[in-house]
Amino acid sequence: MSQFPSPYQTPTPQPYYGYAAPVDLQIPARRASTMMFVIGALLLLVGVCAGTVGGLLPQLLAQDPTLADKLPADLSPEQAQREFVTRGLGLGLVSMLLIIPAFFVRRGGLGAVITALVVTSLLLLLMGLEMLASLFLQGDPAQKFGSVCVTLIPLTLLFFQMAWLIQAARNARLLKQQHAQYAAQWEQYQQQLHAYQVQQQQQQQNPPTPPEG
Repeated sequence: MSQFPSPYQTPTPQPYYGYAAPVDLQIPARRASTMMFVIGALLLLVGVCAGTVGGLLPQLLAQDPTLADKLPADLSPEQAQREFVTRGLGLGLVSMLLIIPAFFVRRGGLGAVITALVVTSLLLLLMGLEMLASLFLQGDPAQKFGSVCVTLIPLTLLFFQMAWLIQAARNARLLKQQHAQYAAQWEQYQQQLHAYQVQQQQQQQNPPTPPEG
């Protein structure tokens, strides 16, 4: 080991002075992704329940024939079974359209966010039309009110999801630039570290001559 201190210092990342901490641009994407998981899980649960009821409807009617009086008057038991099963399959498909893209939306990529925006817009349109239809169709007012309340809950969640997805889409370009900047800084740091290691090896191979005293 040389008795003389090395004239080179290990390069270290310089702290920021006088600058605000960098903003986490992925927050809206993470919020939207979490909401997509929540809504998708709820729709999947309702779909499984509807499909299960449809599959067990003949057995339930055989055990308790009075249940047929609670079915819609314009539907036969066979038609009600098909509607339950179809609704269950449809809700299961919609839930997958939310859950699968949610993994990619969490990263903040523009393509995944745009896809989620399209799916969310279609769901908002369909649920809005369903709520309006339940208001204007003839029937029991209490049943109408219950149907509107049931539709209003996921509709409100979808509005929050849409707002966060719009923010994530706006941040996607900035997020890409931020990642590129971080990559450039990391590459520069690696180059400085490599140069320092080379200089250290050269110094160990050729130690400086001590001064003659």
